[in-house]
Amino acid sequence: MFLWPERGIKYLGITFPPYLSNLVKINIEPLLDRMKIDIERWSQLYLSMWGKVNIIKMVCTPKFNYLLQALPVHIPVTYFKQFDKLCNLFIWNNKKPRLHLRKLQNSVERGGLGMPNLLYYHYAFSLRHLAHWFLPPERAPPWFPLENAANSPLTPLSCLSTNLAPHSKSHPILSHLKCIWEKAAKIFKFDPHLHLAAGIWHNPKLCIDKTTFFWKSWFQKGILTLSDLYDTNTIKSFEKLKQEFNLPRQDFWRYLQIRHLLVTTFGSVTTVPSSCNIIEDIKVALRRGHEAAAYYRMLLTMSDTNTLSLKTTWETDLNINLTEAEWNGITKNIKKLSRELRTRLVQFKVLHRIYWTPSRLHKVGLSKTSACWKCQDATGTLLHMLWECPKVQSYWSSIHKEVEKVVGQDVPFQSRLFVLGDPSVLSRVSSPLSQWIQTTVMLGRKLLVREWKGPSTPSFTHWQTSLGQLAALERLSYRLLNRMDDFNSKWSHYFEHIGQRHLQL
Repeated sequence: MFLWPERGIKYLGITFPPYLSNLVKINIEPLLDRMKIDIERWSQLYLSMWGKVNIIKMVCTPKFNYLLQALPVHIPVTYFKQFDKLCNLFIWNNKKPRLHLRKLQNSVERGGLGMPNLLYYHYAFSLRHLAHWFLPPERAPPWFPLENAANSPLTPLSCLSTNLAPHSKSHPILSHLKCIWEKAAKIFKFDPHLHLAAGIWHNPKLCIDKTTFFWKSWFQKGILTLSDLYDTNTIKSFEKLKQEFNLPRQDFWRYLQIRHLLVTTFGSVTTVPSSCNIIEDIKVALRRGHEAAAYYRMLLTMSDTNTLSLKTTWETDLNINLTEAEWNGITKNIKKLSRELRTRLVQFKVLHRIYWTPSRLHKVGLSKTSACWKCQDATGTLLHMLWECPKVQSYWSSIHKEVEKVVGQDVPFQSRLFVLGDPSVLSRVSSPLSQWIQTTVMLGRKLLVREWKGPSTPSFTHWQTSLGQLAALERLSYRLLNRMDDFNSKWSHYFEHIGQRHLQL
């Protein structure tokens, strides 16, 4: 007689306890404990915020993801909150976070740091399992017949928009995937019960006499979803349904019932339920492969924390109007203009207004005065420290004159370029030169924040020296990527200006 050991059985790195209720706890809690120990050790190292994000992304997240993709069962949200809490403690050095974690989890192109969202990874792996229900029987995975039998007579796909059969509610996978589908519906903003691919039978949003219904004869003849009842722009006539599904004439009264139900639910005969685009996206990802990564990107895209409030704040400060396209160009520049993480991080911090200013410190009672640290005259707001201070203006003016000499044409001396890095103001400049200008201005911001609390600004000579070092770094990067033509297009004017064609490394 086989006895399941109390400590469980370990198979492919996953522990299976005697009781299914302990499956998640016995596997996830050790990972969280290990992560806590690792973070305490890593906290002793001098790491940038972006470096910490990459450690979480490359060291911690894969361990959890292996478990999440192997166990398509319900995992309490408290475990994901614990993971997020540990991430916050690590990134902010056990201090109060100065930026919401959801903003860090935004994609880099949308103004974030690409911090892993473990909960969305869980959703993505669950959607990948669910996606196999869309495959034809001959391509379905080996376990599909088990799930199919568990929800008989309906298919597993039908359970997404209908009530589970009584004997299916205790099924850990079916009940979990139905729950995930409903959460995905909230994220992607569609009704999981009222779209063309939704099932008809036992659908809680389609009731006759306030109860769900199941007509076995119609089900057996292949009438399964709302799309079976609709033409392009109207409800199918009974004659068409009779021909298409071989319905008997005496079912006309049932047709009248369901027709009345559809008109009541959707408003009119010609009001067709909306199609569920996410289903098509799931099918496309299933054909292309790497489904979980595709679903994760889809979830992030739909739920990225909106940065439009940040855009409005900058518009007020700079007294400008930015279109959404211009704002997206600014956020994309965080990653686009430099391969060096510390430079990217400076742009991220400036954009999200993370830096402490004299004005901000004075408001919270940490400073006796709100005067600028450099000019000791005006109020030290963020805009003043980055642009309006006379010393900072002199610093930017010297950089601006040098940039104009290099490119040989006028360059706008505007705060939206020198503070935000807005590429739209360089529309009259060729693309390679525009990239070079934005890169040099980003370098200027990096040097400026290095002397953030000091009484002086970086010297022009310091900027020139740093620009030469940046050129050497970029030359090496472009050479490794076999993109020397792009490098020469971007930097040729600079080399001509300083009197050398090649950079000696």
